[in-house]
Amino acid sequence: MPIISLKGVRGGVGSTTLSAALAWELHKLGDSVIIIDMSPDNLLRLHFNSNFSDASGWANAIFENKCWESTAWEYQDNLLFMPFGNLARKEKKQYWKVKTYFNFGLQI
Repeated sequence: MPIISLKGVRGGVGSTTLSAALAWELHKLGDSVIIIDMSPDNLLRLHFNSNFSDASGWANAIFENKCWESTAWEYQDNLLFMPFGNLARKEKKQYWKVKTYFNFGLQI
Protein backbone atom coordinates (compact mmCIF):
# COMPACT_ATOMS: atom_id res chain seq x y z
CA MET A 1 0.00 0.00 0.00
CA PRO A 2 1.48 3.38 -0.97
CA ILE A 3 1.89 5.92 1.82
CA ILE A 4 1.49 9.62 1.12
CA SER A 5 2.43 12.07 3.85
CA LEU A 6 1.75 15.80 3.83
CA LYS A 7 3.20 18.20 6.36
CA GLY A 8 2.70 21.92 6.60
CA VAL A 9 5.62 24.09 7.62
CA ARG A 10 3.34 25.82 10.14
CA GLY A 11 -0.30 25.86 11.12
CA GLY A 12 -2.88 27.28 8.74
CA VAL A 13 -1.22 26.45 5.42
CA GLY A 14 -3.89 23.94 4.39
CA SER A 15 -2.20 20.58 4.95
CA THR A 16 -5.21 19.09 6.72
CA THR A 17 -7.65 20.32 4.08
CA LEU A 18 -5.41 19.12 1.25
CA SER A 19 -5.00 15.73 2.96
CA ALA A 20 -8.76 15.32 3.32
CA ALA A 21 -9.36 16.34 -0.31
CA LEU A 22 -6.68 13.93 -1.53
CA ALA A 23 -8.18 11.10 0.53
CA TRP A 24 -11.64 11.78 -0.91
CA GLU A 25 -10.34 11.87 -4.49
CA LEU A 26 -8.34 8.66 -4.11
CA HIS A 27 -11.44 7.03 -2.63
CA LYS A 28 -13.55 8.23 -5.58
CA LEU A 29 -10.99 6.63 -7.90
CA GLY A 30 -11.62 3.30 -6.18
CA ASP A 31 -8.63 3.16 -3.85
CA SER A 32 -8.88 2.02 -0.25
CA VAL A 33 -7.82 4.92 1.95
CA ILE A 34 -6.96 5.42 5.59
CA ILE A 35 -6.11 8.96 6.62
CA ILE A 36 -4.44 9.62 9.96
CA ASP A 37 -4.42 13.01 11.65
CA MET A 38 -0.95 13.57 13.12
CA SER A 39 -1.69 17.09 14.37
CA PRO A 40 -2.65 17.86 17.98
CA ASP A 41 -5.00 20.50 16.54
CA ASN A 42 -7.29 17.53 15.77
CA LEU A 43 -9.01 19.29 12.86
CA LEU A 44 -9.11 16.46 10.31
CA ARG A 45 -12.24 15.11 11.99
CA LEU A 46 -14.17 18.19 10.82
CA HIS A 47 -13.72 17.06 7.20
CA PHE A 48 -15.47 13.80 8.08
CA ASN A 49 -18.47 15.23 9.95
CA SER A 50 -17.10 14.22 13.33
CA ASN A 51 -17.95 16.46 16.26
CA PHE A 52 -14.91 18.41 17.44
CA SER A 53 -16.00 17.99 21.06
CA ASP A 54 -15.45 14.22 20.74
CA ALA A 55 -12.10 13.82 22.47
CA SER A 56 -11.37 10.32 21.18
CA GLY A 57 -8.44 9.61 18.90
CA TRP A 58 -5.30 7.55 18.48
CA ALA A 59 -3.18 9.81 20.72
CA ASN A 60 -5.70 9.46 23.56
CA ALA A 61 -5.64 5.70 23.14
CA ILE A 62 -1.85 5.60 23.41
CA PHE A 63 -1.84 7.77 26.54
CA GLU A 64 -4.51 5.51 28.05
CA ASN A 65 -2.60 2.33 27.06
CA LYS A 66 -5.43 1.26 24.77
CA CYS A 67 -5.35 -0.14 21.26
CA TRP A 68 -4.77 2.85 18.94
CA GLU A 69 -5.84 0.82 15.89
CA SER A 70 -9.39 0.69 17.22
CA THR A 71 -9.74 4.46 16.87
CA ALA A 72 -10.16 4.29 13.08
CA TRP A 73 -13.64 5.29 11.94
CA GLU A 74 -15.07 3.82 8.77
CA TYR A 75 -16.65 6.84 7.13
CA GLN A 76 -17.56 4.95 3.96
CA ASP A 77 -16.59 1.57 2.56
CA ASN A 78 -12.82 1.64 2.05
CA LEU A 79 -12.49 5.14 3.52
CA LEU A 80 -11.26 5.23 7.10
CA PHE A 81 -9.97 8.12 9.12
CA MET A 82 -8.17 8.20 12.40
CA PRO A 83 -8.54 11.40 14.43
CA PHE A 84 -5.69 12.59 16.63
CA GLY A 85 -7.91 13.25 19.65
CA ASN A 86 -8.04 16.07 22.17
CA LEU A 87 -5.17 15.91 24.62
CA ALA A 88 -4.86 17.78 27.90
CA ARG A 89 -2.13 20.42 28.02
CA LYS A 90 0.18 18.13 30.00
CA GLU A 91 -0.30 15.33 27.47
CA LYS A 92 0.39 17.69 24.56
CA LYS A 93 3.70 18.71 26.13
CA GLN A 94 4.58 15.07 26.58
CA TYR A 95 3.55 14.33 22.97
CA TRP A 96 5.92 16.99 21.62
CA LYS A 97 8.77 15.57 23.72
CA VAL A 98 8.31 12.04 22.38
CA LYS A 99 6.84 12.78 18.95
CA THR A 100 9.22 10.41 17.19
CA TYR A 101 7.82 7.57 19.30
CA PHE A 102 4.31 8.35 18.12
CA ASN A 103 5.34 8.57 14.47
CA PHE A 104 7.22 5.29 14.73
CA GLY A 105 4.34 3.66 16.58
CA LEU A 106 1.96 4.46 13.74
CA GLN A 107 4.03 2.96 10.94
CA ILE A 108 1.66 0.80 8.88
